[in-house]
Amino acid sequence: MPIRNRPQRLQKIQFRKLKNLENLEISFENKHITGIFGTNGSGKSTILHALACLYQPVANSTRRNFKFPNFFIPTTLDLWNGSQFTIEYEMINGAAMVPERKEYKKNRDRWSPRYQTRPHREVFYIGIDSCVPDMEIESRTSRIPLIREAYDDAVLGEKIKEKLELTHTHVIELEPAKNWAQYMGWAAAILLLFGIGFQYSQMDQTNAQGTKSEIEKAKIEKEFNVLKLKNTANEASLAAIRDTKNTVVALGGQAVAPESFAKVYWNQETKVVYIDAAGLPEPPEGMVYQVWALKLNPLTPTSIGFLEKFDVNDQKIFSVNTADEPEAFGITLEPAGGSLTPTMEQLYTLGKV
Repeated sequence: MPIRNRPQRLQKIQFRKLKNLENLEISFENKHITGIFGTNGSGKSTILHALACLYQPVANSTRRNFKFPNFFIPTTLDLWNGSQFTIEYEMINGAAMVPERKEYKKNRDRWSPRYQTRPHREVFYIGIDSCVPDMEIESRTSRIPLIREAYDDAVLGEKIKEKLELTHTHVIELEPAKNWAQYMGWAAAILLLFGIGFQYSQMDQTNAQGTKSEIEKAKIEKEFNVLKLKNTANEASLAAIRDTKNTVVALGGQAVAPESFAKVYWNQETKVVYIDAAGLPEPPEGMVYQVWALKLNPLTPTSIGFLEKFDVNDQKIFSVNTADEPEAFGITLEPAGGSLTPTMEQLYTLGKV
C-alpha cells in the first residue's frame, strides 16, 4: 500500500554535534515560520541541510530525496563520523497527535537511520547554491582529496623565532570560514557589467543629440570598459585557484590577530601562488602585508610579494611571485616597501604546506 503523507508537526531539533554545531536545540512549537540569523560560518546552512535530510518523499512524489552525502561530503580529512542529532515531532494517529522521536547519526561508513525508514514528508529546499558562482557549487558537489601532515604550530613558530632571535610567538590555529562575500562580490560585478552593457547598448541605439548626451555616453562607455577589465581579471583569478594541481594551505591567525585567516593556492607544477586574504583586516596607512615562503630546515624565509592596493581589491584575491617547493607560508604586516626579514611581532597568519 502506498505511504500517504500523514499530517505531522516538527516540534524541535537537538544537535549534539554536526559540523560546528554542538549542544544546540531549536524549537519550532507553535510557529508557522522560523527565521535563522547569524554571521557567516555560524551554522545556518548546516541547520537547513539537516532539516532537508530528515524525511523521505511520499509515494509518487516528484520531489528530490535529499540524503546526507548531498550536503556533508566526505573528504580525506573529515568523514563526519560522530555526527548526531535528534528530532521530536507529532504524527497523527486517528484523531490524536502522537509524539515521536527520531535520532540521526554518522558512525563509520554510513548515516543512520536507513533512508527508507525516515518519516515521509514533502520537503522544499532552496539553497544558496543557486546564487553563487560555479566554483562554490563545484566544491560542494565534488569529493575533494585533501592531505594534511601532522605538525605542531607552536614548534613551527619557535623555529622562526630562533632563526630571527625574537621572543616566542604563540601560534593559534583558526579554522578558515567560507567567504561568501567575495563570491557575491564577483556576482555583483558581473550583474553590474551586464547592466551597464545593456544601458550602453540602449543609449547607442538612440539618436540623441547634444553635448550632454555625448558626455554621458562616453562616461558609460568608460565604466563599461573598466568593469569588463575587472570581470576578465576575476575570471582569470577564478581559473587559477580552481586548478586541480593546486595545494590549498590554510593560514591560521597568530597572537597579534587571532581572528585573522587566509588561504594560499600554490600550483605544484607552475609554482604560481595566489592569496585569498579575505580574513585579514585592512592594513593601516603606510603599512602593507608581505607574504613569505618558508623553508624549515634550515629555516629560511623568502619574500614572494605584497598584498598591494588592499582597500580597492574587492575580492581580496592577490597574485604574488612564484614559490619553489615551500614548506610553509606566512603573512606579516610591514612598513610600505616591505622588509628584508619578517617582523615576528606583526605575524598575522601562518600555515604549513
